[in-house]
Amino acid sequence: MPVLARGADCVSSQGSDDSYDWSPASEKDWNDLVALYTANDSAWFTEDGPRGTYLTYKIDGRYSQTFLFTGDAVILAPTKAATDAVIGPPLA
Repeated sequence: MPVLARGADCVSSQGSDDSYDWSPASEKDWNDLVALYTANDSAWFTEDGPRGTYLTYKIDGRYSQTFLFTGDAVILAPTKAATDAVIGPPLA
């Protein structure tokens, strides 16, 4: 798996089985993550949004676990809307 949620550069907070994570990431890291998740499960899809590109899937019409690529980081949240609560790495 790409650098997401791995190593000392990642900040994570846990709460009732929900995971909010971020990690610095390049476009290659993002493309590797997309390839990994979409290769064996057609339920995963990407879509553009105001903060970047989402990799997500829906259960019963509702967004579930979602990754967001902001151009220099990947954010993970339990839902697409919850990615708004994750700020990500500090600006350089």
